[in-house]
Amino acid sequence: MREYYKTRLAIYIMFVKDNKILLSKRRSTGYKDGWYGFVQGHIENGETPTEAAIREAKEEAGVVISPEDLEFGLVCHNQVEVHYIDFFFVCEKWDGEIKNMEHDKCEELKWYDISSLPELTMFQVLEYIKNYKEGKKLVEIM
Repeated sequence: MREYYKTRLAIYIMFVKDNKILLSKRRSTGYKDGWYGFVQGHIENGETPTEAAIREAKEEAGVVISPEDLEFGLVCHNQVEVHYIDFFFVCEKWDGEIKNMEHDKCEELKWYDISSLPELTMFQVLEYIKNYKEGKKLVEIM
């Protein structure tokens, strides 16, 4: 009998302001703690990627995003460690002030110049930025 993928779905949001992007320094998550990533999270049962991105923006960064303010960046078939389908969005407009809402999982939220990211930036974050800049909509990481 054929074995099928057991796939997890996730969203990543690249908040952009004044040519800088927002990164989250992970803490006590059990995955890449101490590394920098985007506001990100799993898509819950019954959610669309857009709904998950809106929920995660509120939960992690304390801001409200309208669906029309989320730009679809790309989708990635990511098999580096665990099999994921990742949806990457770009957001340049939101309501509220960005602040760390999950101190137990996030050491800090900080703006970085896109050309000068921290050394411990997660691999997939670097890949998504690179491919987004190149205009690619489908990325496959094996």
